[in-house]
Amino acid sequence: MLAGCKKPEFSIKAVPVRALIAPRMTEFRLARYEDNELSYTLKAGRADLMESEGQALINRPVLEIYKKGSRGRLLARAHSRRGSVRFDSKDVVLEDHVFYDVIEKRYHLQTSKLIYWAQRHEAEVPVETGYVLQTPQGRVEGSGMISREDLTK
Repeated sequence: MLAGCKKPEFSIKAVPVRALIAPRMTEFRLARYEDNELSYTLKAGRADLMESEGQALINRPVLEIYKKGSRGRLLARAHSRRGSVRFDSKDVVLEDHVFYDVIEKRYHLQTSKLIYWAQRHEAEVPVETGYVLQTPQGRVEGSGMISREDLTK
């Protein structure tokens, strides 16, 4: 070492593996209210909170949508293998074997991806995503659609 030169100092700090992974919640539950009335509940066995992206990635989500003005009467139930929910808008994306059932109408929708727009009360199957809708009147197959949450209009 040269005279008058100090040995460079550095250190490597161990970073816990958990610090590199998004915080995880088990038994994830979320309820959305509109005008003091339950709008929907979202349940999942596990959720990874992606705070920097403003969303949670959820495993095996179950979405239950309540009929407006009905004091908690269930309108529709949907489930899939995976999904996500936005923290700001509370919009929900369901992916991978999506089943969406409108209880009273006995409508059954199957698709690979569905977006539930919470503030608009709409369900969307993205363009170029196929779906099968079974109703008491028959079966409809298509690709891409936007409808009310009860799958009308």
